[in-house]
Amino acid sequence: MGFMPPEQLLNRELTQASDLYSLGVTLLCLLTGTRSRDVGQLINENYGINFKKLPQQGRVLERWLMEMTAPQGVDRYLDARSALYALRQVDLSATGRLWQIIPAFSIHLPKVRSVLVVAVLATIINFSLAAWNLLKQPQATSSQQPAYYELLNQANLLVDRQQYEAAFASYEKATQLNPKQVEVWYRKGLVLTYLRRHQEALDCFEAALQPGMEWGTFPAEQVWWKKGLTLARLHRNAEAILDYDRALQINPNLPEAQVERQVLGQGNVWFNP
Repeated sequence: MGFMPPEQLLNRELTQASDLYSLGVTLLCLLTGTRSRDVGQLINENYGINFKKLPQQGRVLERWLMEMTAPQGVDRYLDARSALYALRQVDLSATGRLWQIIPAFSIHLPKVRSVLVVAVLATIINFSLAAWNLLKQPQATSSQQPAYYELLNQANLLVDRQQYEAAFASYEKATQLNPKQVEVWYRKGLVLTYLRRHQEALDCFEAALQPGMEWGTFPAEQVWWKKGLTLARLHRNAEAILDYDRALQINPNLPEAQVERQVLGQGNVWFNP
């Protein structure tokens, strides 16, 4: 359970940052030589991480790991893409050779249950896949990237605080820095729906769906679903049904889209104006 993020333990909504907590704790165990069954020794009663066991050679990664394992999801990196970018900015030269970071393990692999090995490998592979998606896509210039992710994280935090106007301003700047990213257009459209500026929100969702956009690991069905919902709010029901159908073709197990599509198909309108 120590590898589960606090929001999962408390039965709250999970986000793309939830898996980062688990990965961060996994990496911390590897760096400190902590057995999986002893992971609780690294975590306090407030779900904070104790970094005292981190060896001196690994201190260069402490700040990065702290943001990976922040108890509050809004204080973590937004997703694997932003976490990877931040990791690439860490100066690892102080660690010398990579294996010098890793302490001597008292764990003998034959004694480790195979399911734990598979779990660690699966986590690392998933993170590597996210890295591959990042590396094979054209990105904003290196001077723009820190500002882009800072704006994105700032805007998401403002949304959590329901400061929608301020969040919109940050998303607007982020789209100017990286106009090919689907996620920032989606989130900008989402905050516009909170502000009841539905036509502008629709423009954002349509921009996200343009050819040549960079999706990364962002789920396409989310954009089609929210576009359909926005069309329904604009009383363009026939178009909304088509977009709901498109979302359900991509992911048939999207309950919100299923319900809203069914209600709209029956000729009912219950969406907020």
